Amino acid sequence: MAGDLGKADCNMTSLKSIILFVIRIVILLSVGLYLTISISGEFHHFNQTPHNYSDLSTDELIPGMLVEGDITLNYGKLVRGTDTKDSDKTLGYYYLILDSEKHFIGLYTPSNDLNYSLTRQTEQSYDYFSGETSSMPDAVHFKGIVQEMDSSVSAIYRSNIRDMFSYTSDEIDKSFSEVFINTEPPTKNTFYLVIGIISIVIALINSMVFIRRMIRGR
Repeated sequence: MAGDLGKADCNMTSLKSIILFVIRIVILLSVGLYLTISISGEFHHFNQTPHNYSDLSTDELIPGMLVEGDITLNYGKLVRGTDTKDSDKTLGYYYLILDSEKHFIGLYTPSNDLNYSLTRQTEQSYDYFSGETSSMPDAVHFKGIVQEMDSSVSAIYRSNIRDMFSYTSDEIDKSFSEVFINTEPPTKNTFYLVIGIISIVIALINSMVFIRRMIRGR
């Protein structure tokens, strides 16, 4: 009788170990597939043929759309992008630019090179606006994905447009679209893609170990 109970306890322990092992495999595989598929999708999307920004109006700038083109004028950086865990850490800047129909939209970039070019263009733009020069600013090339603007960022944009142009709320509603172009490439997620691939590999190795144990157990 005691032997039967001991055997039953042993079988129960083995069953629990098998269940936990399978759960770990499923979790690893699920996380790995999610990260790999989602981030690979971002890379694929960013490398597709983009829409020509110069041909698009605000109404045609749909969130998720990949666009590429040249900025000819900009009104400067209005919002500082910060780290959610450290507000003192600057990740990038939001600029105020115009679409093909001269409506205001935003553009975000974490790139030092693009920031430099846009800052230089801002200075040239104000020289042009003030009549100090008749030459148009140097065009700045970009590529990015259209996204909806966060309400807090939108509020800062609206406040700046009101101060810069003395616009009323109605005029801002008509001239400003709450979308921005995010020029940050998906390469920032390469680390997570690697984690995803490693998770899949570990899950597959564990699966083979599990199958081998099951076969030997028979």
